[in-house]
Amino acid sequence: MEQQNLTELNNQNLIKKNAVLKGACIGLGIVYLLAILIFIYLFVNPGFKKLPIAVYIPIFSFPLIFLTVFNSLNLVNKEIKVRSLK
Repeated sequence: MEQQNLTELNNQNLIKKNAVLKGACIGLGIVYLLAILIFIYLFVNPGFKKLPIAVYIPIFSFPLIFLTVFNSLNLVNKEIKVRSLK
């Protein structure tokens, strides 16, 4: 699927994309908070001390995904400000 430039999108699609990215940021934030809580539980609970370090890798790589979505949201917000939609 080809990705369109933000300047080529019409106003309705741009606002829709903004709403989708906001929802994605909120959803990813909630999942990340839950992952941190699970990580703390696994780290504190003595029965889980023998888990390999590979179990914890997704928690450390998750911010990269979150930052790309957040960056896209910022770009869409800038385009909305340029067009004076909000």
